[in-house]
Amino acid sequence: MILAGYSDQMKEFLEANEGLKSRFNTNIAFNNYNNEQLKQIMVKIFEKEEFLLDEKAKNVLFNYIDTLERSKGFGNGRFVRNLAQEVMRE
Repeated sequence: MILAGYSDQMKEFLEANEGLKSRFNTNIAFNNYNNEQLKQIMVKIFEKEEFLLDEKAKNVLFNYIDTLERSKGFGNGRFVRNLAQEVMRE
């Protein structure tokens, strides 16, 4: 079984039951993507969907990514996927 979540909440979850932590003894922490990586992910999503963006639209999206506030709970790659899907729906 694989569990995924934010580090603090996962720690709380595993410590909520004495036997639970021993059942999940492998923990893999992934670093957050930086802005350039988020942009690359977005480009790959658009390429996969054969969705073409002109340079002006791409610059607007890239500038938006550069100004993102990385507050607690920021979805990282998921945020970019959701943003790309929203752009394609519009």
